[in-house]
Amino acid sequence: MENTLGTAKIPRTTLKPAWKTRVEFEQKPIAADLVGCYCANQECDCTNITLVFFKAGGQLDEKMFEIVLNYKTWEPESIFTYNDDVDHTKLADEFMGALDGTRKKKILSGAKKRKPAKHVPRDDIDLTASGIDSMVCYPEIYRVKPNEELLFELGGKHYLVLDYYYLEAEYDANDILLTFHVVEDNVFDSQPVLVYNFQFTTGGEIIQEKSPDITEQFAGELFKKLSESLGTPAGKFFMDRHKRIRKWRKEQQETKKAETTPTPTKAARNDPCPCGSGNKYKKCCGM
Repeated sequence: MENTLGTAKIPRTTLKPAWKTRVEFEQKPIAADLVGCYCANQECDCTNITLVFFKAGGQLDEKMFEIVLNYKTWEPESIFTYNDDVDHTKLADEFMGALDGTRKKKILSGAKKRKPAKHVPRDDIDLTASGIDSMVCYPEIYRVKPNEELLFELGGKHYLVLDYYYLEAEYDANDILLTFHVVEDNVFDSQPVLVYNFQFTTGGEIIQEKSPDITEQFAGELFKKLSESLGTPAGKFFMDRHKRIRKWRKEQQETKKAETTPTPTKAARNDPCPCGSGNKYKKCCGM
């Protein structure tokens, strides 16, 4: 599948905060709390840091915008906004223009301490950020290469598709959600223009939601274009991704079980015997 954009990346929640600092912008003027986060995806070998800008003194859910910055080239790979009231493009340009040696040193110091996590705990994934509860987005768990991103062009616009999978066993394992987002200037709109329910075993698709300007006919064209861009049948493509998500989930559950299962300790020779006889271990089960 050809990537027609190359730099449009989705924000992944497999990130670990490393440091926090205050940033003052000349515009407005406005201040922000900046948190530097490094990728904790075990399969990811990227050299990126996600710079998340929060409202100064606000809560951690008051995000303004974020920059995914490559700390090898010092070029931003993507910019994502959480607040439409903030001109994130100008603020990002101002920040990048003021990126001096001191800030670069801070970023690099955090990168040296980066240790990929073996597992991404289920509780650490912010599912509410996507507005889809009990589901997880595939690129949030696995590193997606540029040629694996679900990007295509139709009608003069670029679209990014995100695929979500249910984590809980009570949901239909063959049922996934596909959200279609418009991409402009290598930044995708977090609000999808179309949401499809897709069953990869039967190939059936149902429109869950769509914006008013998307007709059912055009929605069908979007899904058809996505299917053509995959280079393989849509059912097989998403089934393979589904299997990886299930494998990841199983590993998480096994890890959590191992962490919560107490390790049995062997009684010392002079300790009371664990069998409850009242005798010393050496004169009972330890003989």
